[in-house]
Amino acid sequence: MVIQFERQADALTGKPTADVTDVAKSWNFKKTLSLDEALRRLMDRDPNIGRVVQLRFFTGLSIADTAEILGVSKATVKRRWEFGRTWLYRELTRDDDHD
Repeated sequence: MVIQFERQADALTGKPTADVTDVAKSWNFKKTLSLDEALRRLMDRDPNIGRVVQLRFFTGLSIADTAEILGVSKATVKRRWEFGRTWLYRELTRDDDHD
C-alpha cells in the first residue's frame, strides 16, 4: 500500500519512484498526512474537484469511468482533474518548503 501511495504521489509531483527499497528508505508518515490534509483543503474549497481527485488518484479510475460515476462529461472530469492535480501539487510542494 505504501508503495502504491508513493507512486501515486510521485505522479502528482512528477518525481519517479526508483524501486521498493528507495521508497522504504525515504518513506515517512508525514507524506501521508500532508496529502490527506491537502485533499481535505481541496474538498473544502471545491467538493466536485476533490471527488474527481479521489476517484482518479486513489481508485485509478479512467476519465470515462469517473465521468460516468459522477454523471458529468469527460471534458468536465478532465478540467477538474487538471485543476485538482495542479492545486495539490502546489499544496504539497508548499508543505515541502516548510520542512
